[in-house]
Amino acid sequence: MTNFNFGQLASKWWNPNGAMRSLHDINIPRVKFIKNNISNNHKNVLDIGCGAGILAEALTKIELKVTGIDTSKELIAIAQSHAKIDNLPIQYKNISIADYTKSHSKQFDIVTCLELIEHLENPEELIKSIAKFCNPGGRAFISTINKTFTAWLLGIVAAEHILNIIPKGTHSFEGFIKPSKLKSIASKYNLTLTNASGIDYNPFSRQANQSNNLDINYILCFTKN
Repeated sequence: MTNFNFGQLASKWWNPNGAMRSLHDINIPRVKFIKNNISNNHKNVLDIGCGAGILAEALTKIELKVTGIDTSKELIAIAQSHAKIDNLPIQYKNISIADYTKSHSKQFDIVTCLELIEHLENPEELIKSIAKFCNPGGRAFISTINKTFTAWLLGIVAAEHILNIIPKGTHSFEGFIKPSKLKSIASKYNLTLTNASGIDYNPFSRQANQSNNLDINYILCFTKN
């Protein structure tokens, strides 16, 4: 995990060629994966750690009803301001996961938590909360970085220190987590793994695609029992 302050990047979040450009690029296959793993009955979305709204806006544009929560006041302010540009009806809330869980149990068909879990000290608490938010039969999506040598080499050494495509200090190898561990923890809270995909990313061409290779970035789909 890291103590990186993402709020300091709030003003740069929506610049597709800036500090968050890789997040913009990988959002395309992530949204495709989510869309392909939900049914027409899945409408209400909770986006945990929504940042300034890159995923939330994309999901709203495929006709899902999205609520985004984040603990950063700066990011929520930018998210709200940016959503107004296209008049997108996204509900953004500056609130912690723990506080929001108290009054919103089993209220969402879809729960997304992308690129957050690797930054937290207690991944299990997050997964427990995700399960609480999710309706029976609902879908939960978690994306993160695998705990492999390749992920360390490309995700930290290359991305942060050589290519400078993400800010230095964004990631810590300690926070990376294997898909098998996520699956094991999730099963304790009635979340069954139903699909998985790697996300391949070429920082030079800026092309991102779904892949069978989960060695670096990956996204998992769980069904709530």
